[in-house]
Amino acid sequence: MKSNLVSQLNESAEYIKGKISDKPDIAIVLGSGLGSLADLIENQVRIPYNDIPSFARSTVEGHAGELIYGELNKKKVLCMKGRFHYYEGYPFDVVTYPLKVFRVLGIRKLILTNAVGGINLEYKAGDFMIIRDHLNMMGSNPLIGGNCDELGPRFPDMSEIYSSRLRELAKHTGQKLGVELKEGVYVALTGPSYETPSEIKMLRMLGADAVGMSTAPEAVVASHMEMETLAISCVTNAAAGIDDQKLSHDEVTAVADRVKNDFTRLISHIVDQFDTLPEKTMSEKPIEAKPERTKNMADYLDHTLLKPEATDAEIEKLCKEATEHGFRTVCLNSANIALAAKLLENQKPEPIAVVGFPLGAATTSSKAFETKEAIKSGAREIDMVINIGALKAKDYRKVMLDVQAVVDAARPYPVKVIIETSSLNEDEKIVACALSKSAGAAYVKTSTGFADGGATTEDVALMKRIVGDDVGVKASGGIRTTDDAEKMIAAGATRIGASASVEIVKKK
Repeated sequence: MKSNLVSQLNESAEYIKGKISDKPDIAIVLGSGLGSLADLIENQVRIPYNDIPSFARSTVEGHAGELIYGELNKKKVLCMKGRFHYYEGYPFDVVTYPLKVFRVLGIRKLILTNAVGGINLEYKAGDFMIIRDHLNMMGSNPLIGGNCDELGPRFPDMSEIYSSRLRELAKHTGQKLGVELKEGVYVALTGPSYETPSEIKMLRMLGADAVGMSTAPEAVVASHMEMETLAISCVTNAAAGIDDQKLSHDEVTAVADRVKNDFTRLISHIVDQFDTLPEKTMSEKPIEAKPERTKNMADYLDHTLLKPEATDAEIEKLCKEATEHGFRTVCLNSANIALAAKLLENQKPEPIAVVGFPLGAATTSSKAFETKEAIKSGAREIDMVINIGALKAKDYRKVMLDVQAVVDAARPYPVKVIIETSSLNEDEKIVACALSKSAGAAYVKTSTGFADGGATTEDVALMKRIVGDDVGVKASGGIRTTDDAEKMIAAGATRIGASASVEIVKKK
């Protein structure tokens, strides 16, 4: 590519260079109603978009349509007072063109801001949210088309679009200033219409905390160009269906105006500390080798025997070990539940039956029937395998109905949904957890232990973040030592499934 694009970018950059005195340190993009930060910039040079070669025009109220160069807390900044949106009719290459110009100017640091609707029920108008990650549901990707190798690789990694260092810096800055900051997942839709209540319900199930009509394309392009990016949202309204108030752009700008003092203080102080490492707070303590909460390790453990050739003698041995060591449960194939229930009668451990095991590909009706039979035989918990094929096909209704059918069949006993993390990408894991929670599951579980790969601390932490405190997380698959189990618990696991339970507790 794109010699034409390169020449356009150079022409735009040269025009801007001719108007400013020095290379900017940081680029800032200001969202709807958040332009007041520009008033704090000293020694301003204002450059209308209309004057910059190849720049589009911003047509949205609350977006002034000019670059502002100057000093903010002694840092040289180049600020977009108003951005371009896909819903204005601009293609993504136009929407993200200014970011590419910034990179040609040598800028490597970026702050994105926006106004959002709150999906998370704990969010209220006037809150600020640090974007940890995003869901791009705009129907396309800004990197589609010929790649400009001068800007970045053809297939860029997107595992950390939003800098973890800058997120921590923002949190500590907010603590110092007394400005509360949430942290969550932003979902980008095209607009310009606001979302329907049903769409918001779907987005919440997918793990989104806030919704907007920008930012994701800019962040993807910035990551492609290796710009270190921080993104902060202002929650200007509750999303559709959360309350009875009609949504309007006037409300967005009014709320943004109300919180502008906190917003400008926050961003200006972040800019001041942009090149520093985030400070450690006194409350941050290293994880001890044996955290207090894992002293009674046995109570976390589901003592497991799921091999298909398990004999009655092996089941008796499993139940005896569970009773001797005080394990929470024994976990067995449903055909072995009746024997275990008899052996454990009036004992502490209770039987768990696995359903749809290990593939999850059984019909919903057969899973529900197996669940009822297992409960009738004495199971007091059910671990079911999600319909992995339906999940990958994005047939979320089928996945939901599958889990709901088992939850209903198991009542009043809890259901854990095995999502088989090793078979899923991160987005699929997030969706699986959100769907399981919405369908009434009491836990989500990492693995069957029969697929390639078992539990990882990263997966446990992700699952815990998605389901929150209302739903438990069971780590299972490949956990063989005390250290393995404690790492899972430290990451957020509330139950551990293991066949090596005796070895785990003996080594404590």
